[in-house]
Amino acid sequence: MSTPVANVLPPDSTGIAGLDEILCGGLTPDRVYLVEGVPGSGKTTLALQFLLEGVRRGERVLYVTLSETESELQGIAQSHGWSLEGIDASSRLPKRA
Repeated sequence: MSTPVANVLPPDSTGIAGLDEILCGGLTPDRVYLVEGVPGSGKTTLALQFLLEGVRRGERVLYVTLSETESELQGIAQSHGWSLEGIDASSRLPKRA
């Protein structure tokens, strides 16, 4: 016997059209996702695209990093022609000179 699911939320867009298509619309809301990969595989780029999509939709977003400084995040965003305006960033690393 199947139980109907009440209040099913539509998926959240990742901000990446091809990935949203593969995921049937995006990511299921209210879940935790772990993105794993070797350095340079695009984890930060994917995260920033997701956050920028949230900013575009008027959401408040937060990027917490354990491995990148805020200036490194700025550099990554600039390399793609993006602005981090609207994204609160919190680095748990000491600031480098």
